[in-house]
Amino acid sequence: MLQNDKQISVKLLQQFYSFFSREENYSRQGHIWRVQTALDTIDLLDWLQQQNSEIKTYWCGRDHRFAMAGVGSVYDVSGDFSIAFPALFAQMQNVLHDSHPELRFYGGIRFDSSQPPSAEWQQFSTFRFIIPKFEIFHDGVQSWFACNFTVPSKENSQRFLKELQSETGNLKFNRDKSSQELPVCKSRRDFPDWQEWKNNVVRALDLFKDQGLQKIVLARKSVLQFSQSIDPVSLFKILSTTSPHSFQFCFQRNSRSAFLGITPERLYRRDNSDIFSEAVAGTRLRGKDKTSDKILGAELLQSEKDLREHRWVSDMVKSSIEPFCDSVSILAKEQLFKLPNVQHLHTLFNGPLSNGVSDGEILARLHPTPAVGGFPRAESMRYIAEMEPFDRGWYAGPVGWVGNKASEFAVAIRSALVSGNSLSLFAGSGIVQGSNPKKEWEENENKILNFTKLFKTDDASC
Repeated sequence: MLQNDKQISVKLLQQFYSFFSREENYSRQGHIWRVQTALDTIDLLDWLQQQNSEIKTYWCGRDHRFAMAGVGSVYDVSGDFSIAFPALFAQMQNVLHDSHPELRFYGGIRFDSSQPPSAEWQQFSTFRFIIPKFEIFHDGVQSWFACNFTVPSKENSQRFLKELQSETGNLKFNRDKSSQELPVCKSRRDFPDWQEWKNNVVRALDLFKDQGLQKIVLARKSVLQFSQSIDPVSLFKILSTTSPHSFQFCFQRNSRSAFLGITPERLYRRDNSDIFSEAVAGTRLRGKDKTSDKILGAELLQSEKDLREHRWVSDMVKSSIEPFCDSVSILAKEQLFKLPNVQHLHTLFNGPLSNGVSDGEILARLHPTPAVGGFPRAESMRYIAEMEPFDRGWYAGPVGWVGNKASEFAVAIRSALVSGNSLSLFAGSGIVQGSNPKKEWEENENKILNFTKLFKTDDASC
């Protein structure tokens, strides 16, 4: 195994020279290629925090069998226009076709791609997927260091090799634990505030009577202001320890701007011709002890309101993937899914995909689910755009990765946007008949607790 910066650089450069010594590889000019080498186990977030790159990417699956930390970007697919999902994913598959099997795009999509990004979301665009330049990843068995690059012409190969040598040499592989104290929270503002939130919930309840709306997910943005700029990876390192049974993601566009979170909710996973999806809806707090936790869980399992909300989501997920499958199986139905601060109702689905079904077709039917939008979909999306006084951006949108033979997307809830000295926290509640504005406000408070409990404060509003 490789032990230090110099050994890693030398080993990687040997592979570069071997690649460029083979004449046939120049026929791949313009293609994305990859070289990688085995590595001693290393803490990915410690490594990521040490790097000087503006662009940093982190992804960890909910089962923690796969995790990746990347710096830089060798290929970027992005745009500020409404998306045709099949065309977007076809573009990525054209790049991945006939490339290294472990090459992947990482990124996300706005919750509502029909709305233009606000100023604070400009760095992320309507959609953005990148292939990192350098990666360290764990595959469940082994750690690897990889470099992804565009194959140059033979005439430019020597200059290209020198640039790679320089970039590789600037990477740091210090095994010492990095640390950085989080800044102090100075103030907090909520959008909408309590009174506006109450009015929105009351309006939604009226819409159920008058407009045929059955569910709408209303969200809130809580903006924390700090004494100094927040380092996204430092914040994420601490956050990642608070909810181990969740997808973990961090997309840093520059040192002052990042979208990050720890979400429990999978949108779907594709493994070759198999698809897995799920419904997560209906919420209760965790109990202070085993007895109270069991009581709260039993209450959730028997709640007519929460079961109704959950079944809208599960019925929609099942009906969305059924056209792509010969059959759909329910692997688990309306079970408790326990997280550190809250517990949810959880139903799992699986099915074999028909030949030729693309990720773009799947995602276009699944997103947004009633768990983050509402039901019916079109009406709830229209009222969300009218009622919420902020841009959701990537919050509640699909985030994940795309590979040649597999892909995985989570729903970007329990998430936050870093913008210099401010941190915008997002949380939403499913409003249905019987919803209570105060209880839904408190539910949102519990959903952002993973963040708010991390910070020292000198202001009661935080």
